[in-house]
Amino acid sequence: MMIHHIRSHKAVWLLLAAVIVFSLPCVSPAARAEEPVVITVPGITVTVKDGGNKGDPAAGYIMRRMTGADAPSTKGASGFSKLEGNDARLYTALKPLIEEVAAGERGSTEFQIPVEEIFEKYCYTAGELGFTEINSSNASTVKDAMVAKASIDLHRVMSALLVDCPYELYWFDKTMGIGSRYSYSYYPGDSTAEIWYADDYTFIFYVSAEYSVSGTEGTFAVDTSWGTSVQAAAAAARGIVSNHAGLGDIEKLTAYKDEICGLVDYNHAAADDDDHSYGNPWQLVWVFDGDDSTKVVCEGYSKAFQFLCDESSFSGNIGSIIVSGTMQGGTGAGGHMWNVVTLNNGRRYLADVTNSDAGSVGQDGGLFLDSYTTKEAQSDGSVKYIYEIGSQSISYWYADDIIDLYGPDDLNLPEIIDQGTLDGGIIWALDDNGL
Repeated sequence: MMIHHIRSHKAVWLLLAAVIVFSLPCVSPAARAEEPVVITVPGITVTVKDGGNKGDPAAGYIMRRMTGADAPSTKGASGFSKLEGNDARLYTALKPLIEEVAAGERGSTEFQIPVEEIFEKYCYTAGELGFTEINSSNASTVKDAMVAKASIDLHRVMSALLVDCPYELYWFDKTMGIGSRYSYSYYPGDSTAEIWYADDYTFIFYVSAEYSVSGTEGTFAVDTSWGTSVQAAAAAARGIVSNHAGLGDIEKLTAYKDEICGLVDYNHAAADDDDHSYGNPWQLVWVFDGDDSTKVVCEGYSKAFQFLCDESSFSGNIGSIIVSGTMQGGTGAGGHMWNVVTLNNGRRYLADVTNSDAGSVGQDGGLFLDSYTTKEAQSDGSVKYIYEIGSQSISYWYADDIIDLYGPDDLNLPEIIDQGTLDGGIIWALDDNGL
């Protein structure tokens, strides 16, 4: 069961304007006597990777086995800050459309974006692509050369959107990925022929069955009648932020964790069912909907915490991001999602809200705003962070796409600062400035 994720950090949004620069002007088909050849490339599907697990069985395992119980705005734009070029422009074009769907203002999740909004340069002469001319025999190779120049990393763009939109993508079934299609056109047999993307670039976001018009998977039409109830859940979350606005930064973060754990329980049914379709148990909507019967897995916990942080004003330089990867304890291991919080001292701390809930291994602390006990370097260059909770050893390491998106500066947890010992343990305390 894959958690197809993802993450978000309190950061300033940088809006990139689409700047169109051509070494030669594009010539429209109407300006030339002959008709261009237009080729449509349909059906490209991108599976959204995320190294996590749809039901986060590791978290469920730890809560059941280690405790012996079955208990259970201005948005952050940390993902966007890691994008550049065409990837950043595509994100900027997609984000408002995603927000329209979330608000119930748009029913179709088939997004058509003019190529000039995505590509800084999308027209190329044959010579610029390394050819003397373009004709039917080399058109496919020429197209590949053009795509290589006007490239998009859809995995990276989607990773950024998923971490930056803990609420807005509640309707998206990321386990099915996204589809895209585009056309390109060229004038054959001319040494100065131009080739360019024709018309719009289309992106299809598949809708989870719970929010689709048909009530089935694999569609791209949202039932907009859900908008009112979902927005009510978001409003309830913002009410929590307002209620705790007067607290200090550390108190505020702790209150958010406690509020979430008081509102929702862990959804073992969804976590333990490999065939459970991706939907509300993975969304923050079921945290803030006021219904005690709705429960979530780790993704819901971490998205809820991220949304509260994104909606907050902190007195200091506080930042939170959503991360996913693997959590391991005892003999169990599996995909998991959690948060990494940066405090005023510039140090980063684990914030595993899921396993801070009642009945979990971290219910008495140790997995929220805490430093690791030890760490181990892995063969692939990644790091495993190990937390000792009583007699239990809990390990975390990041998914590859999280590492690829953020890089080590935003992910590495700092060395422990030893401020003295008491009974062999490290003494430390958090105030509004951190450790």
